[in-house]
Amino acid sequence: MKSWGVTLRSWSVDADGRVEFSSGGQPGKDPANTTIEVRRLTLTPAAREELAAAVVRIREVLAQPEHCDLRRTDGPYGTFRWNDGSGEQSLPFDGNCEKGRDAELGAAVFAADRIVEDAAKAVAPVETRPATQER
Repeated sequence: MKSWGVTLRSWSVDADGRVEFSSGGQPGKDPANTTIEVRRLTLTPAAREELAAAVVRIREVLAQPEHCDLRRTDGPYGTFRWNDGSGEQSLPFDGNCEKGRDAELGAAVFAADRIVEDAAKAVAPVETRPATQER
């Protein structure tokens, strides 16, 4: 998830539910003054099911034609990738649509993101580093 070129958070979940979650960037804040926090955890079975359902919802929305009735500027953006056993899928997205199918897609991506973010924020960081050292 990015905004204005700044990574707000980034995460990955493997097939066993292990998560690496990095966060700390803020739009408009100098990276030299920003600390990135890294958290590692394993999703509960319930959270894994919730995340799998969120990915199903993303795929359902993707099946609809692209469409946005009301667009704003400067929303968050990023790439959502998943592999449900049928090969890696990649979805570049942005959160600029406020009405229409693309708004539903953004909401579905943000719902998946929230599941992982909520689980990650419940554990202490295992590593911190300056944002200028982002990998």
